[in-house]
Amino acid sequence: MSGKDMTESFGIARFEECVAELSDPRGAQGRCYPLAVFVAVALAGLLCGKNTPAQWARWAADAPDAVVRALGGIGLEVGGAAWWSLPSYDRLIEVLSGLDPDELARFAARIVPAAQAASATTTRQVRIDGKRPVTAGRVTGEGSNLILVGALGPDGRMADQVCIDDGDEIDALRAVCERLDAEGALVSADELHCNEDTAAAIVEAGADYCLALKGNHPGLYAAAKALPWSEIDNAVQTRETGHGRSETRTVKILAVGGAVRLPFPGVAQIARVRRWTHDEATGEVVHHVMFYLTSRDATALRPVEFAEAVRNHWGVESWHWVKDVVFDEDRSTATAGNLTANLASLRAAAIAILTRLGGKGITACRDHIGCHPYTKPLEILGIAHIKQEFQMCLSRECRGRGRGNRGEGQRHSS
Repeated sequence: MSGKDMTESFGIARFEECVAELSDPRGAQGRCYPLAVFVAVALAGLLCGKNTPAQWARWAADAPDAVVRALGGIGLEVGGAAWWSLPSYDRLIEVLSGLDPDELARFAARIVPAAQAASATTTRQVRIDGKRPVTAGRVTGEGSNLILVGALGPDGRMADQVCIDDGDEIDALRAVCERLDAEGALVSADELHCNEDTAAAIVEAGADYCLALKGNHPGLYAAAKALPWSEIDNAVQTRETGHGRSETRTVKILAVGGAVRLPFPGVAQIARVRRWTHDEATGEVVHHVMFYLTSRDATALRPVEFAEAVRNHWGVESWHWVKDVVFDEDRSTATAGNLTANLASLRAAAIAILTRLGGKGITACRDHIGCHPYTKPLEILGIAHIKQEFQMCLSRECRGRGRGNRGEGQRHSS
């Protein structure tokens, strides 16, 4: 499939358009490479299975000349032979850490076009979750470190991201709500955010909330538990099996008002979700009970839709799992400038692209791209379509000397 066909088929031809909206952190002097080169090298590395800036720099150092030229590398004359280069590791870190994190978050949100518009009856859900990077926090004082909160849109793209150096996850979520275009959306978050201020911030953004409630809010949890659940039937009941486990899940929903009272501002419905997980190998059965509060009433959010919103929220947990396990975000030691937030945005952009490409999963897709690490990423990004070539030596210095003796005969097309 050609680069043009691929970008048309999957709608991933937005790189040039989106990167043009980034502000260059460098001064007017010394801009040897276009800004797009740095972002393209990072994304190309991520797409073909390389997780760290050091690996991206190695990818750039070993890139064939045709790829370097397509990306906008520098051409020099060395010993009578053309010698092309891409940015070094130090230069890559310097520029990526200097990019504006809010701009790069918007870049990640736009690199893949929005999926086809859903029907008017479909709930538009924005799922928000935060994390403290294990090794990437910039410690500004004892016990104080970085908080990264991401908002995942309904089509799997990052909608926004906020990074706070010295604060907590609740503050970061409110900052996301203030910036996010959440008008008319259903904003879901975990039990940490089940508080009056967060609910108010979501409603003020023109959205409705869907908040998890657990035992960390004992008074509210006790009030929810005491509601007349035994008097109503299940709204939804499912049973699933897989990976040596079976799970039975029931959802009951009550409209709040009249005889059903709950001390939480604006709540219109409450759902009780019960899960029984059976381990087929050990026979162990684990039982969980959770409650979910929403400000959207039953005429706008029917029971089945409410149950789906509760289930869909865990997509943001899966998204963080992919970033941590597949892309090694939790083990990242990047701390320079805005690098922690910016690398998180670049990973989110890569996940959005790989998700849109489809296939058998993100890891399998990266493995496939990794078989053509210099040509396939450029096709996917819509930068260039270059025929796969083999080089007899990965060292560019050796290639330059070889061309001086034997010319292009050293390179053979596949």
